[in-house]
Amino acid sequence: MKGKTVKIVRRRRVLPLVLLVGLAFVSVLATEFFVASIVMNMQKNDNLAETEAFLEVPEDVLPSINMSFKKVTDGGENIDVEVPEKHGIIYLTFDDGPGPYTNILLDILKHYGVRATFFVTGSGDDAVLLREYEEGHAIGLHTFSHQYSYIYRNVDNFINDLVKVQERVKRVTGQTTMLMRFPGGSSNTISTRYDGGKRIMSRLVDEVEKRGFVYFDWNIVSGDAGETTKTEEVYTNVVNKLGDGEYIVLQHDVKDFSVAAVEKIIQYGYEHGYDFATLNAESFNAHHGVNN
Repeated sequence: MKGKTVKIVRRRRVLPLVLLVGLAFVSVLATEFFVASIVMNMQKNDNLAETEAFLEVPEDVLPSINMSFKKVTDGGENIDVEVPEKHGIIYLTFDDGPGPYTNILLDILKHYGVRATFFVTGSGDDAVLLREYEEGHAIGLHTFSHQYSYIYRNVDNFINDLVKVQERVKRVTGQTTMLMRFPGGSSNTISTRYDGGKRIMSRLVDEVEKRGFVYFDWNIVSGDAGETTKTEEVYTNVVNKLGDGEYIVLQHDVKDFSVAAVEKIIQYGYEHGYDFATLNAESFNAHHGVNN
């Protein structure tokens, strides 16, 4: 009888121990699952924050963006998704710099995530030119001296001046650019004052293209080259000419009143569904008729 009694007592002691071990194991599993869930949620939130930061648009622009509804199929289910109405592309271009207001302009462009094209001369600080390049803007050539009486005297003067500013850009940025813009545009007639009746613009267009340069004119004039000195007029001159299509806008970053209009121009572009882009060798081009 004593032997049987001892065996019964031992079984009663072992059973609670097994239960305790089992509960402890379940507790550990639950804790690990809880911790893993927290880590996953933290990672998900971090990824979401990064996505939101990447897609961030200035708050003063977002509320007024014109939107339309588009049907999108997601797993066989149609969903109404808001998308901006697209109208075209705006190429903001700035001549004659770098100048005293270029850094202000670069701050505005950076804030809105817009990249522009700068047709530079021999003026201004190399540090500003380097900043243009490093922040993703396109760099083009606008002759080194920008002196009409010299560059439009003959073909050699123009090419020498063009190559001189090209060498400056390469020295500062390490890159050789073949983009360019004629001072006054390819259609200018002021060159007739200096070329001795030799139709220099026709000769220059042929010469630069033969050398591999790609020249750009424009199809929207901001008016900052002499027509106005008022910021609001620069703004209206630009946006009133926009429609459906691609637009190369002529401005000058050496004019403070013109730089002051850029923020509103960008806001208008965002609000009306335009994309902003830099020029390159394959871009849309608004060549003028050569008049000399």
